[in-house]
Amino acid sequence: MTAPDPPDFDLAHRTERVTNISPASDAFVLFTLFTLFFTLACFALWMWFIWRKGRNLCAEEQFEATLDQISTQPVARLADDSASEEDQTSAPWEKPADWWKK
Repeated sequence: MTAPDPPDFDLAHRTERVTNISPASDAFVLFTLFTLFFTLACFALWMWFIWRKGRNLCAEEQFEATLDQISTQPVARLADDSASEEDQTSAPWEKPADWWKK
């Protein structure tokens, strides 16, 4: 019994032969690469939005500090203070603002 002959691969013949790769396989590769790069770009854009929002937190803190500097007195009291000045300059026929409380 003899061993079977090893397969004979003709490498030179393969390199000389022109292969007919279908355009569909090229389109599949291009579509896959486009999808990969589009997904990476979406993640990069998402991370940029997160980084930008993190940077703008300082602006929000500055806004809160500005709000703290504003008078904490209620608006009604501010109006009462200005109303007392207006009472002195009101015309004789005008009633005071709190006439109905009396």
